[in-house]
Amino acid sequence: MKKTKIVIASVLKPADDVRAFEKMGLTLARAGYEVYLIGMPATTPVTPPNIRFIELTPFHRLHWKRLLVAFKVLKILSKVKPEVLIVNTHELLFISVLNRIFFGVKIVYDIQENYYRNIRWTRAFPAGARIPLAVWVRLKELLFTPFFHRVILAEKCYCTELSFVPSKAVVIENKAVIPSAFRRRPEQGKLLLAFTGTLGESTGVYQAIDLADRLYEKRADLELHIIGFCAVPEVLAEIIGRCAGKKYIHLTAGRMQVGHEQIMDLISRAHFGIISYPPSPHTSDRIPTKLFEYLSAGLPILLQDNPAWVALAAQVSGAIVVDFKKPDVDGLLIEMADRTLHAAAIDGFLWKSEEKKLIEVIGGL
Repeated sequence: MKKTKIVIASVLKPADDVRAFEKMGLTLARAGYEVYLIGMPATTPVTPPNIRFIELTPFHRLHWKRLLVAFKVLKILSKVKPEVLIVNTHELLFISVLNRIFFGVKIVYDIQENYYRNIRWTRAFPAGARIPLAVWVRLKELLFTPFFHRVILAEKCYCTELSFVPSKAVVIENKAVIPSAFRRRPEQGKLLLAFTGTLGESTGVYQAIDLADRLYEKRADLELHIIGFCAVPEVLAEIIGRCAGKKYIHLTAGRMQVGHEQIMDLISRAHFGIISYPPSPHTSDRIPTKLFEYLSAGLPILLQDNPAWVALAAQVSGAIVVDFKKPDVDGLLIEMADRTLHAAAIDGFLWKSEEKKLIEVIGGL
């Protein structure tokens, strides 16, 4: 019997993006669908059965080619001829609607970000362009989202933040995928801190560096390992500058996403993970993906005082709340000395709690 083809398409994210590939893609492939993932070049060397990567030619995020990439994706879709198309960026909304109108493709919008807030409140775009771009993106969503068969929300807070989302939306959170062979093996003879994921002012990387500087004054065996990608060249240059000359800080960063296996390797070796987002309208109500990931991996966390995040971590006694602006270094080190493990992960932190919802969404199209 011919398998139903599903395309999961992105523009700037790699084809093996964790949510698209390890979560949605593998879930749907195991359910018997034939899955194609479109995105930037992948780092995963071998794809499992029923999954295929289709890689786009890399370009800088502010390059003029970004204006045309949607039509490149449209050309790919004309060859693959999927029955279902899942897109996770506003740039692919128009071509998704075209595929529904002309080819009867079932289309799904997986909303992973509140683009309006992200564009307006971060340094991803030049200051003078932020509000016009944010408004333009929101207008596109208002215009095209009603044409989608289903809408998926990666955050519960989007139910109230995004007024254009129809009642047919379903929340499928970005919970953790932990490899079956994963084991925590904290490095001996040092105090290793981990900062993973997107690197930027809004994700708290500067606060993590500042905290490491202060802790290192008291603990010469302290190390901070930073691993992730940074989309803004000026920010990447500033991060490199802040880390320069500090042997206790190890930086693995660039303008392309790093492989998830590298992040999981660091999590396995670290003693604490750092989640230090500065308060901002675009992150205050969201649950960081790495919060689910650290908690599921049994990695204790130095955590920004956000009530929702603290409550989540409290379920397994997984975090120490830190004032990153004025940390009590001596008191913090005492608390850290008593916190090496926390309770095992609960199903509510893991992607498997979301799999059934995804299969129901696709099966119901």
